[in-house]
Amino acid sequence: MARINNTARWRPVGAALSLLLLASTAARAALSVLAETPDWRELDVYQHTLTAAEFRARLPLYSNDGALARYLTFSDRGVEIFADQDKTRKLWELRWAAAPSAVPDFPPGPAADRDRPLAGLNICLDPGHIGGDWADMEERHFRIRGGPWVDEAALNFITCQWIEQGLRAAGAEVCWTRQLGVPATPRRPADFTSPAITLMWRQDANKAARQSPGNLRKLLQWYQELVFYRIAEIQARAATVRELRPDLTLCIHYNALGWSKRGPRLYSGVNRIVIFTHGSYLASELALDDMKFDLFRKLLEHAGGTERRVADAIAEQVVAVWQYPPERYRAGLAGVAPAGRTPYVWSRNLLANRLYPGPVVFVEGPFMDDALTYRRIIAGDYAGEREIAGRNYRSIYREYADIVVRGVLAAYQKTQHH
Repeated sequence: MARINNTARWRPVGAALSLLLLASTAARAALSVLAETPDWRELDVYQHTLTAAEFRARLPLYSNDGALARYLTFSDRGVEIFADQDKTRKLWELRWAAAPSAVPDFPPGPAADRDRPLAGLNICLDPGHIGGDWADMEERHFRIRGGPWVDEAALNFITCQWIEQGLRAAGAEVCWTRQLGVPATPRRPADFTSPAITLMWRQDANKAARQSPGNLRKLLQWYQELVFYRIAEIQARAATVRELRPDLTLCIHYNALGWSKRGPRLYSGVNRIVIFTHGSYLASELALDDMKFDLFRKLLEHAGGTERRVADAIAEQVVAVWQYPPERYRAGLAGVAPAGRTPYVWSRNLLANRLYPGPVVFVEGPFMDDALTYRRIIAGDYAGEREIAGRNYRSIYREYADIVVRGVLAAYQKTQHH
């Protein structure tokens, strides 16, 4: 598939020195790339909804290393949050409730009949990546050993189609964040010169400073593309989720072990599964005002219990059907922490589960570059079973979808029965 060339529409900075000077200035902003200055008054709807004990109990999920505490001042009245660790610029204050909240950790779904156990629930599907003409730019388009091309976005989309069918059969309403091959954002890589400079400076300042003007333009173009598909695209999807206000959002992906300019190489027996809930902000992230705002918003909207309940239920289905082991994270690794009853569920601060309102469960499916998984992927979607590598298998897309649907059903049916 041909790579989209945005060079003709790109207006490069005239000289490397001008570029780096601009980047140096932009990098001082205490905001994430493309983030707007938060309006903390939006959180006033949560005043008097938590006691000090409830707030402290939730806090470790989002700041498990205690870094957020450097920006907080507790009192009998509430907790103040500051932009800086010296606490010279106050951002907002949450005032305590007089009594513990009556909201359950996992709100029960609406009463439903046996044939439609998810009736009354609105579930949003978010198939990862864009795909189509953008798949090569996203570095999610590959082939192995001359085999058929694989576009991860298409795999996610097919899987979500089957998830939708299963959820609707159980009575749920289903909405989507995107169409296949069509970006949710109307903007394009050429629109992101300034934010790309900021991101490049923050992540690659030393490399950028060593580049020739020609190579610097190429590096900047790569960052423009990154801002487009990894940040602007997710922000546009988040706007859709805010408009739809679903009870649950499911982000569906396939995984890969290794990747290079030629794509992944073929591995064997590497399948591991991880399911993410929201949390585990890095100390470096909390230096940014929008990150602190997003953390408070997620903590106060009380989505964590639902996320963990659904994630654990999906993990149980993974064990029952695939029997793949959980992802192995190094003990003490920054940015992730165990978050559920099973070793498959971890908290992580991803852009999607941070910006999407409400409960968000992020499922990373099988490794596309596992030898067996790759064969099952290129076999396509089909009814019944087919022989692959000497055994009969269902369509991997339908199998993945059934795992997710049964997990969601199990999570809500347990609630209805208690």
